[in-house]
Amino acid sequence: MHCCRAATIINPPRPSKCIPDRRRLPIQIVALHTAEEREYIPEIERWKVGLVARIWCAVFCVVIGWSIAIGSILPLMFVGLPSFCGAWLHLVFNLTQHAGLAEDVLDHRLNTRTVYLNPIFRFIYWNMNYTRIQ
Repeated sequence: MHCCRAATIINPPRPSKCIPDRRRLPIQIVALHTAEEREYIPEIERWKVGLVARIWCAVFCVVIGWSIAIGSILPLMFVGLPSFCGAWLHLVFNLTQHAGLAEDVLDHRLNTRTVYLNPIFRFIYWNMNYTRIQ
């Protein structure tokens, strides 16, 4: 088993991992980039990182303010709940499709298999359980 897959099984995604990296968000808002980010983000695209970080920050602020204003956690569930519920399903579906198959191959048919899901899970997974057939 590939080391990343083993690490995923041992340490499944936490809710804090479902939302964009919150620790980097304040740094990206002011458009500061690490050496690694400067290496793989082209110079002309770096402004987009700050823009997306500012948009996410605005969304978080609006939703938190909305929750405080109405005295309910329901608005927070619009942002966090879908990611929280979907992250573990994504893990289960991906492990079912890809575990134990070939890695680092050019032919994608060698590292995926078709799985059969019920209609609700197929909808949530956007019919990607038929990856091999597509």
